[in-house]
Amino acid sequence: MSVDRRFAFDAIEAHLGPASTATIAMRLGVSARTVWRWRASGLTELQADRVAVAAGLHPGSVWDTWWSTAA
Repeated sequence: MSVDRRFAFDAIEAHLGPASTATIAMRLGVSARTVWRWRASGLTELQADRVAVAAGLHPGSVWDTWWSTAA
């Protein structure tokens, strides 16, 4: 996995639907501060994978660039 590749958090938020930061954090099993951090800087591949799975999704169904290879 590439450490430089980041995924936008708004993509997973779109799948979760409208909810407060606290609700999203609880659903994903993280702190509200972590959600704010992800909104600001995106997710690494590992974080994106874990977040998608916690939401009951495959990361490829959340981020359309999931399957693209790094340059």
